[in-house]
Amino acid sequence: MSLTWAASIRLAPASTPLAPQVKTGIARYLGFIGSYPVARDLFQLIADAYGEDDAYGPEDPDTLAVRANLAYWTKEAAG
Repeated sequence: MSLTWAASIRLAPASTPLAPQVKTGIARYLGFIGSYPVARDLFQLIADAYGEDDAYGPEDPDTLAVRANLAYWTKEAAG
């Protein structure tokens, strides 16, 4: 399952309208249903996409929110 979700997340660049919200929603949903490693991995992909997209900088509020989610789900996945 995680490979399918990971592949889906990569399809749309971070700057695609609504794409960040949809990707974040999917990752959070998976985390909330107990798939902590999958949520962590998806947030890593999202954070990487933000880092590669010139529309977002390291101090952008969306970038910071994604990194905060990545930290949260990383902690949850570590148990």
